[in-house]
Amino acid sequence: MINVAMLGNSYLRQIFESFLCTWSHELTFSLFEKDGKYDPSLAGMELRNNAPLTFDELGDMEPMPNPNDNQCHVASVGQFYEDGLETPHKCKGYTDNIAVAEFGGSMRIYYMFRPWMHLNLTRVMTEKLNLIPEELDILIFNDGQQRRIEKDAHLSEVFKASGAWDNRIEWDYKHFKTVQKRDVGRWFGASNPWVSHPPDDHACMPGLPDDVVNLLLYLIYTNSFIR
Repeated sequence: MINVAMLGNSYLRQIFESFLCTWSHELTFSLFEKDGKYDPSLAGMELRNNAPLTFDELGDMEPMPNPNDNQCHVASVGQFYEDGLETPHKCKGYTDNIAVAEFGGSMRIYYMFRPWMHLNLTRVMTEKLNLIPEELDILIFNDGQQRRIEKDAHLSEVFKASGAWDNRIEWDYKHFKTVQKRDVGRWFGASNPWVSHPPDDHACMPGLPDDVVNLLLYLIYTNSFIR
């Protein structure tokens, strides 16, 4: 089993979600946070003066529900989609702020949104994700999260001792925007009706995140890394 941790912001979340969509037919295990008692947005954190999230504020971890379950409904998110597109189901209370997905029984990907928000990151990993930090093989960071992990004396020591720190990938998401603009003359960023100045820095989905997933899989299976 290859254990991969993705620690970053919404740009890295897009890549995690692309893994889920692209390889959903290979999904063999999942856990997603449900009914968390916090707002992880930057505005939400500012309202609490960026006080760290306590363990009691986090939701329970449950398997990904079937979209046809009674708790899932067609979401009222039409404003986020171009006219004529089918809107997805939304399952009440579920988020991927803390999540794990296993593919083909051979790779587990753990995602944490803005890990710096948590008061006790090690406890979140062990008790919410059932992840033993010493068993991680690869770390994927963006948004400078690797520097925050380095300040966590315990996790930094664990990751360096296990070898995961040497197997880290520091993902420069915005570099791909530069490359796409250079090669095709434009950036295929989100242009949803609510975006005030399209295209947004977040990529369209389907789109670039799907290509990134393929590149990440290549890097993982060829033991290659980006710093």
